[in-house]
Amino acid sequence: VRRSFVPPAYEFDLSPDLDGIAQDMALLELELPVRANGIAPLDTGRRADRGDAVTVVSYGAEREAHASIEEGCLVLESHGPVRLLSCNVVQGSSGAPVMRMTDGGPEVVAVISATATDRTGRDVSMAVALEGPFAGLLDQMERGARPGGMSGAGTAVLPTIGDDGGRSQIGARFIRP
Repeated sequence: VRRSFVPPAYEFDLSPDLDGIAQDMALLELELPVRANGIAPLDTGRRADRGDAVTVVSYGAEREAHASIEEGCLVLESHGPVRLLSCNVVQGSSGAPVMRMTDGGPEVVAVISATATDRTGRDVSMAVALEGPFAGLLDQMERGARPGGMSGAGTAVLPTIGDDGGRSQIGARFIRP
């Protein structure tokens, strides 16, 4: 990663409220380009609203080497740019794309931020819609603004792609700014 951009209002918090989750997004500029090799970037989509079906592809705890796909999740509620989803994701899935399938192909509409339990006790996931801080992050990058520092400590480790149980036709997908 060459540079990272975070929303100016983002603050690391182990128990964020909806306002904190709404800022939980980062834009990473890679040091080297991704080789195409037949992998087309995904478009960013319009809104995902209550009742819309979405799909999540993620790498999470104890399955770092294999992507999991959860199709047919529903957007249960919207709170500003935060979407409450029926998807059941695990720790480590933060940053996973939330996609809406369209006639023109999949569109990334949000990214996973957190897991939660809703009022009924059901496990749900929370995502930040791209209509939230994403446009501001793109603007920061394009105008050459000084990148924001990453809050909290840690090192990201990218999984090694090996035998994937037949998912090799999916490939890695990236958002084109």
